[in-house]
Amino acid sequence: MSDAIAHCWLKLQRAEEHLDAFLTQLDAVVRAQPVELGVRRDGGHFDLVVSQLPDIPPACGVVLGDAIHNYRSALDHLAWALVARFGAKVSATAQSRIQFPMANSARAYRDGLADRLPGVPAIPHGAIIRRYQPYRRTDQARAIRLLRDLSNRDKHRILIPTFVAPGAAALTATPINGEIVGTVPLVSPLSRLNLNAPLSRIYVAPLVEPMGLRVEGDFASYATFGRGVQVKEGLRGINGTVRDILTEFDGLL
Repeated sequence: MSDAIAHCWLKLQRAEEHLDAFLTQLDAVVRAQPVELGVRRDGGHFDLVVSQLPDIPPACGVVLGDAIHNYRSALDHLAWALVARFGAKVSATAQSRIQFPMANSARAYRDGLADRLPGVPAIPHGAIIRRYQPYRRTDQARAIRLLRDLSNRDKHRILIPTFVAPGAAALTATPINGEIVGTVPLVSPLSRLNLNAPLSRIYVAPLVEPMGLRVEGDFASYATFGRGVQVKEGLRGINGTVRDILTEFDGLL
């Protein structure tokens, strides 16, 4: 490990500790309060509704925010190490702009490089950083985009994941004293699950009363940050990408 970025690795280590704590808390909440469905009758139809959702406490979101802060800090510390290594003399005002670039376009990256990393050579250092920029279409670029978005969100509100269903559920509906005559989905795949909200409507023609409906099977769901990004997959992607970046620069500084 290079002494020049030892503090970056310490930031990453702290982020991983927070990440492990957050995932442990999240798993405990989901086990105690799994997503559950219920059936609600309204005249000649039945609605399949969300009857229970995991209630993630704000304290859990605070731990997640601490992890995100330390991941981004690890990269910003790297930016400072690069500027210090190449001896750029910058004013106090310019120092406030030094950070690891996270640009939305190639042009924005080029135009902002002198401000974000004054004096740092474009080759190879700038080229390495460019590979990880959010505007690129790679898994690592997507991880940095997620890191940037979560970091910006955490500045203003607690990060609380929501839950979605990835698509069609493996459920079987069995009418009691009736016949199913139609089914209408009420939400699209990857829509946010809301407590007591209907997911689908099942129309049943009664044979005799009392009429009922029994629903059995598996209903898959997962925690998400939105846009279909799974919480565990996204956070592990961030962790691996930050580690990859530090590893690349460890051999150059």
